[in-house]
Amino acid sequence: MSDPQLAEIVHQHAEALKDERDIGEELLAAHPEQRPALADLFDIAGRVKAAMEPIGPGENFAAQLRRQLLHEARLLKQQRRQPWVWFALGMGSMVYLFSLFAVSVRFAWWLFGLVALVAGWRKRADMAEARQPVRNR
Repeated sequence: MSDPQLAEIVHQHAEALKDERDIGEELLAAHPEQRPALADLFDIAGRVKAAMEPIGPGENFAAQLRRQLLHEARLLKQQRRQPWVWFALGMGSMVYLFSLFAVSVRFAWWLFGLVALVAGWRKRADMAEARQPVRNR
């Protein structure tokens, strides 16, 4: 029997061990010419399978991972919200500056009107004194 055939038989045995089935005796009976080599390989595979029991995560690891994932989810949510905050801040600033400009223009017109009113009264008073009645001759 060639090495690829031997490898295929060992592979079948390993797959069966993963599924919690031991088909070693069946494979040995099907290939009696390779019994010594296969018996040793099946024995080693059985010992490796017994030594490699699945280990679950510890409670501390699971709790720490949960906290870390929740923290990262919060950060991601804040990062997604961040552009909208900057957009709203910019729009609010533009509205504020436009309102400030409009109020400043209205105040300037009021102030100029007040100055014109005061200056106009003085001017009228000066004109009234300077005016002489016209006499007909």
